[in-house]
Amino acid sequence: MNETKYNGRTLGDAYLYMHKLIDAKNETYPVSSKTTWDPNAYKDVQFYDINGKKIDKPANASYTVQKIDANGTATKVANNEVDMTKDGVYQVTYIYPVTGSVTVKKTITITVGKGNPTPVVPGGGGSSSTPTTPATTPSNNSNFSNGTKNTTEPAVPNYAAKEGAAVYATKKIYLYKNATFKKAQRIATYPKAKRVNRPMFVVTDYARSKGGVLRYKVRDVNHGSKTAGKVGYITANRKYVVPVYYASMPKDKKITVISKKGVNAYRNVNLTKKVKHYKKGAHVKVKKIVKHNLTSRYVLSNGDYITGNKKLIIQGND
Repeated sequence: MNETKYNGRTLGDAYLYMHKLIDAKNETYPVSSKTTWDPNAYKDVQFYDINGKKIDKPANASYTVQKIDANGTATKVANNEVDMTKDGVYQVTYIYPVTGSVTVKKTITITVGKGNPTPVVPGGGGSSSTPTTPATTPSNNSNFSNGTKNTTEPAVPNYAAKEGAAVYATKKIYLYKNATFKKAQRIATYPKAKRVNRPMFVVTDYARSKGGVLRYKVRDVNHGSKTAGKVGYITANRKYVVPVYYASMPKDKKITVISKKGVNAYRNVNLTKKVKHYKKGAHVKVKKIVKHNLTSRYVLSNGDYITGNKKLIIQGND
């Protein structure tokens, strides 16, 4: 923030510390004579205080339940009950008011028996449609899986960006007030732009249109623009919106700096302790890619780190 001024003063460095506040995983249960899932609600949920220390379930913690049909459409369940007597898929959202002004949520998927039959994915064209994606076998720690084996599509597909991750638009898109897109409810327009200028958003939640099409609820993080800070819904179609950070290695193990201001290499994976600056056009050899929270870093041969942000670098000798 050393270029940001407030009341005539230049602001200094800002540090962001992150830690988990709720830990819960997707669960699968067999069909049984039990009528509801309530006794299991908090069995495998771990809460943490603001210092990252494990704590017992807070008295003010709660949860809500939605039933997910074969098309991925969510319907609120009366009394927040999961019916254990027949096949089905449910989304359970834990709500934890950490402080008077901060409340966090964690959503998991509960699968009962065989879950749902293979869904019929709605069609449609343009930026408001979602491509048909075959069901995949989810991992146990995925926030987007439902714990079944190739029998259902997750309520939020595996290809979807994770909550809190950054995405950008590769083509012209709109920001809408609601998940069912209507021209009259457009909040902002984002024209197709060059890679370094593509509009960027942070995914804060998910929603479905009335037709069952997946949407991202996002916050505009295009600092300095008139739309910065706006909140609304955009398409989750991969033809229009993709993750900002690389998730793979370049074939030739080289990246090229495309940012006008260049990029820095750092000693630490959290991009602290700057060790070198690379100007625009510089070609850099990398040996591997690593995840850091919801971002990625490329590791240089000497162990230093460079961002995996597609707006700042590109794979290969471009």
